[in-house]
Amino acid sequence: MKSWLQPLDRKDYPKTRFWTEDMYTKWSKTPAFQWAHENHAAFPFPFLEDTDGKLVVKAEVSNILKTLRNVWHTLLNNNCAPDTWGHAGTDVLDDVADEMTRHHPVLALCSNGWKVQAITTEHYPLWVSTHIKKRK
Repeated sequence: MKSWLQPLDRKDYPKTRFWTEDMYTKWSKTPAFQWAHENHAAFPFPFLEDTDGKLVVKAEVSNILKTLRNVWHTLLNNNCAPDTWGHAGTDVLDDVADEMTRHHPVLALCSNGWKVQAITTEHYPLWVSTHIKKRK
């Protein structure tokens, strides 16, 4: 299923620094990244920023992760949860990205949904080991 959400236009969000993953990767080599890395507890995902370019704080990240786990449970209950995120089909990828950006618009401040993908790629393996592998 193709996403029904309209992609945002970067020019409408000039203060958003990490529109692409490449922009974030370049920034990750700067002293500013070192500060964010040292403050990981307060800013778990330094690529997440609001429309003013401010880092998303831990409390909001916790809400994002809670929503993501709920979305994964829905996939599991519908027998659509992949064993690994790399095996997720485009329907699952699109559905998860749509649901996450609907609940947390800050996740839409990027191209091609790379921020949802980055968070999911990092957190899905642990969730799978707890919820899918135990069922088998």
